[in-house]
Amino acid sequence: MKKNCDVYEPNEVTIRIAQNWFKRFQSGNFDDKDKPRSGRPVTDKVDSNFVLGNAQVPCYPIVYCSDGFCELTGWTRAHIMQKGCACKFLHGPDTRDDHRQQIDAALESKHELKLELIFYKKNGSPFWCLLDIVPIKNEKREVVLFLASFKDITNTKMAAMSTNEDFDSGECPRPSPARDGL
Repeated sequence: MKKNCDVYEPNEVTIRIAQNWFKRFQSGNFDDKDKPRSGRPVTDKVDSNFVLGNAQVPCYPIVYCSDGFCELTGWTRAHIMQKGCACKFLHGPDTRDDHRQQIDAALESKHELKLELIFYKKNGSPFWCLLDIVPIKNEKREVVLFLASFKDITNTKMAAMSTNEDFDSGECPRPSPARDGL
């Protein structure tokens, strides 16, 4: 009988692996030794900003969101549960159309995506985000969930932009009026 770890390719994330990560995220009991199969280290607070979307239902509704995600975005669980995990409620005037299309394409094709883009908090303030969408597979190798993690990289991005002489200030995220609804 094959062991479970022999069945999957090195970079696949399974339900069992995701459940173990999820328990660690909830308890705060994780460190640099806890690495996903993709080889990226799990770090404190940064990767605890995430949502889980149901990959087997159209629009991939959010079935869970972390406290860190709520803190980062200003949205409550009650407002975002069952909304699509593309998180269109975070899009705003400076969220590029090609980034929106890349997110939709990754979800539709059930492929991983890592992307730097501008999102907006509930209060309308923009932030640079490193978005990482990872499909999670069951024992039958079917994608059943999406893990979408959100890292606020605004400070890093702004520091890099301020040292770049060729920087076009029009690319800088700017606050837009607060948005009350979705």
